[in-house]
Amino acid sequence: MGEIRGPIENPMPTDLIPSPTPEQKRAFLNTLSQSGRTDLALEASGALSAAIYLEKNRDRQFAGLWDLIDQAAMDRLKAVLMDRALVACGQVVTLEAKDPDTGEPLLDDDFQPIRVRRLINSNAMVMAKLIEKLIPSADKQAALVNISNTANAAAMFALPELPRMPRLINPIQMEAGE
Repeated sequence: MGEIRGPIENPMPTDLIPSPTPEQKRAFLNTLSQSGRTDLALEASGALSAAIYLEKNRDRQFAGLWDLIDQAAMDRLKAVLMDRALVACGQVVTLEAKDPDTGEPLLDDDFQPIRVRRLINSNAMVMAKLIEKLIPSADKQAALVNISNTANAAAMFALPELPRMPRLINPIQMEAGE
């Protein structure tokens, strides 16, 4: 999921590898968007994997769509990892949202109760560590947290780096000349 680059100079003769047809490219992108898995998308397209990867280097629009689909798959993966982290820290329950002032249930546009997920019976130490690892602070970037005690599945997926957050300055200290 890097930046989109233009055609690269390739010392290998690429004319031996047939270009994928528009239908094969469409099948590849559709399957990739549904599954998030390149291997399944390659199989569904029926094109050679080398042809698909060469096309990514040749066709900026195809490469851009592929990168967008990869980003969406990464977002889904992060959501799954966060859900698993919450379950590992305590019990996740779904409750009706209440107005903090009146205690009445909050309703959506269709007058149905709004339901929210809440974490109960959580371990505050584990949650603090997760927050420290997942959310960037002024001093360091967020890191990938491995949740599973038995398998290191999260390490197989490299999450993109989050931008560094600016340092916060205490205005009282600035006025005092510190």
